[in-house]
Amino acid sequence: MTNQAAQLRILSQPDAKQRVEDVWQALAQEFESHYAAMPAKPMARTELTFPPYVKLLGYLCLDLAQVPGDVLEIGVWKGRSLALMDRLSPGGTQVIGVAPCALH
Repeated sequence: MTNQAAQLRILSQPDAKQRVEDVWQALAQEFESHYAAMPAKPMARTELTFPPYVKLLGYLCLDLAQVPGDVLEIGVWKGRSLALMDRLSPGGTQVIGVAPCALH
């Protein structure tokens, strides 16, 4: 097996795929519900769509679950990728987000 094939194995594991999809869908519902309940929208961009490739971060968290360390995301927009990584990282892993921007 080539190194590249070994690296992509997590993407074809049915249990990993189901877990990432379940968390992704739950987050979509939660974000829509919370965002709809906000009295004022804090950003000019109001869409809640997230590109499907963001799911790769979930697979990465599952694949690296045995590697010690924490997660740092720089450039948190609305937090869905951060929440995804938090839910799919092992217990004890700190998932930290930094948003270096100002809301207008």
